[in-house]
Amino acid sequence: MVTSELLKNKEGKLLKTKEGKDLVDYRLESGDEFIPQINKVLEYTREVDVKGKLQQITNYKLNAIVKGFEEETPIFLTLTPTQAKTLQKKQDEGVILVKNVFTAYTYTSEKYGEQIGVGLKPKFHEPLKTFDEVEE
Repeated sequence: MVTSELLKNKEGKLLKTKEGKDLVDYRLESGDEFIPQINKVLEYTREVDVKGKLQQITNYKLNAIVKGFEEETPIFLTLTPTQAKTLQKKQDEGVILVKNVFTAYTYTSEKYGEQIGVGLKPKFHEPLKTFDEVEE
């Protein structure tokens, strides 16, 4: 299942949404199946101070529903750079993200060890909104 973590600022205070709800970071785990709800990966680049040096950090998000998670309501998944690159590559190949089911899987990288990748499930031909449509 998707892992979630409450987001905190530098002082350890919980971050909240405009509506006053706790801000949560959702990440994929091996075996998760998801359907993107928008047809692109969202990128946000900002400069942060890392040990006295300004560095550019890019965050990647994807609005998706995850099978079996929170009644399949859309959430924003935080993607690793490799996961985002994989989805962007699929899109460059002509794959329409919202018309496909993706799955998360575990692989071993020589440089980084065990990682979570994303790949396509069998193709469907209509825009998918729920997993009930997939099973029909």
